[in-house]
Amino acid sequence: MSTNQHEAVLSYIREFRNAHGDDAPYDLIGVGHLFLAALDNLRANHVEQDFDDLAGAMTPSQREYLVALAAHLRALDKPEEPDR
Repeated sequence: MSTNQHEAVLSYIREFRNAHGDDAPYDLIGVGHLFLAALDNLRANHVEQDFDDLAGAMTPSQREYLVALAAHLRALDKPEEPDR
């Protein structure tokens, strides 16, 4: 992939609102599928040292959002406390 193509892909993902035109509402599931495809790629191809490199490439805002998302997902996995 050329540098121009790489930049075009990044721009597309950053600016993605929906796949149906500007008048359609934001498509959370659509952008989620892009995110999940990237996760699948990371899981299939990373080596352990890559985690530090990825963390170093993140902006503080990206890191905070990813940590918040992970915390939300962990909370979904916790069993509910019985009523007392």
